[in-house]
Order: sequence, then C-alpha cells, then structure tokens
Amino acid sequence: MKLLKICLHKDTLRIRINCIGVKVMKDRLYLNTHNPNAAAVAKKFGFGIELDDYAYFNANIDLDEGKTLFDRCVGLIQGCNKLIFHGAILGTDLKMLAEASTSDIIALYNQSFATAEALGINHIVFHSDYIPGHSNRREWLHRSIALWQEYMSDKPENLYIYIENFVDNDPYIMAELCEKINDKRVMLCLDTGHACSNSNVDVADWISILGRFIGHTHIHNNDGNWDYHWPLGKGILDMEQILHLLEAKTLNTTYTIEADYSLSLEWLLAHGFLGGYDYRIDFQ
Repeated sequence: MKLLKICLHKDTLRIRINCIGVKVMKDRLYLNTHNPNAAAVAKKFGFGIELDDYAYFNANIDLDEGKTLFDRCVGLIQGCNKLIFHGAILGTDLKMLAEASTSDIIALYNQSFATAEALGINHIVFHSDYIPGHSNRREWLHRSIALWQEYMSDKPENLYIYIENFVDNDPYIMAELCEKINDKRVMLCLDTGHACSNSNVDVADWISILGRFIGHTHIHNNDGNWDYHWPLGKGILDMEQILHLLEAKTLNTTYTIEADYSLSLEWLLAHGFLGGYDYRIDFQ
C-alpha cells in the first residue's frame, strides 16, 4: 500500500511517501557531481557523492588550474562520508582505447588513485577498455586479468575498484574478468544505460549473469539507441523491475543516479525505493 502526496510550490517540490514491504536503498544512493547542485543536495539529505570531476582530467593542465580543481572538489565533498571517485577515462576514440598499452593504463589509473587518496576516497570506478570490433576477446581478457592483478598488487586493503561496462556488448566477458582477477577489492559497476544502448542482451540478463560481482551501479535510462542519460522514468528500461532485480541478485549494491537527480528522486520515491521520507528539493 502506498500513500503519495505531491505539492508544487514555485521552484520547490515536496514529496511525502510511505511504502510498506519495499527494501530501502536510501543509505546506498549517490548523486553524481556532473550536476553542479548535486553535492549540496546529497549532503542535505544524507546521500553519497560520486565525484566525476576528474573523469576527463588532462594531466597536462597547469599547476594553478590543477589546484583550483582539487580545491573545488574538496569543497564539494566536505561534510560527506559516503564517497566514490570516478577515475580518469583514457579518451573517447575507441580505436585508441583498444590500442592503449598496459603501462599507459596503469599510469593513468595510478594518477586517479593518488588523487582519490588525497581526497580521502577509497572507492574508485574505472571504465572497461574492452572495445567490440577492435579488441580481440581472448587477448583482451588475458591482458586485463594481468593488468588488474598488477595494479592492485601495491594498493591498500581498503581500496575498492569497480570496473564499469562502457561499450561492452555483453556481460559474459566482464563476469569472467572479475572471477579470474580473484580479488575481493575488484568488483563491477553495472551501468544500466550503457548496457541498454550498447548491447542486445537484456539488462535483466546482465544483472542475472553479473549479480554476485556487482558492487556499484550507475542508474539512468535511454531509448536503446544512444546513451542519453535520461531520468529513471523516461526511456525503454523498466527501472522498477531492474532495481528489484538488483536488490535480489546483488549484495547491497550502491547506486549513483547518472541523470537528472530531481526527476529521478521523485521517481524513486513514487515507487517506494526510498521508503518513508520527507524531501524538499530546490530546483536551482
């Protein structure tokens, strides 16, 4: 049974919902700093923050610009104790990504680790660099297992890595990768939008196949053709089914909303995933 009350007052949305019998994910929910207001909203309501300001970081920026970025990130996360760092992305040229050397990848990922560590963050998301049409499946798997084992060999026990499906077109290679890395600190980040737009495998099947390896999830929706990062309630994905399946198949995965957080929070509330709670979200 659900009770939903929505009142609109100018730029403010107030929602009250009570829901019985739904597993609550509020304490495992993060907002992404791609939206400039997300960090403030996360801290106001007790959500976590996924910092993605370094995702496209250029290591060649001057010292003053680098310090400005770092100081801004310190301000964004100050006062929040649930933090995830989105590691640097090699680039958007798929052929270049497929040809990147192990040493270049490890150097970039070590740079992300150093920044995350300086910010006091010990959970890092990195994109998979498997590129269908460019990567040889068996060669890539063999190289990636060795890469991650080497990368983690000198890392602290409390560092947790989540490998995110990027343009991967099926879940099987990621499941095999995580199983053979065989390190409890290395898990997967399922990106629902990427799986929807880059794969012919149903997202529900991604979850069933990867379930025990999924430690973090990026949630957003799209039309199945392009990675639009639409809110949860817009698009072809049945997000209610997907979230229930994630709750059933994973061990308390965390979630980051990678879409308009106000509309997505409204949707989560309306569908009972945040339990009984009272929010005031300012759209500014």
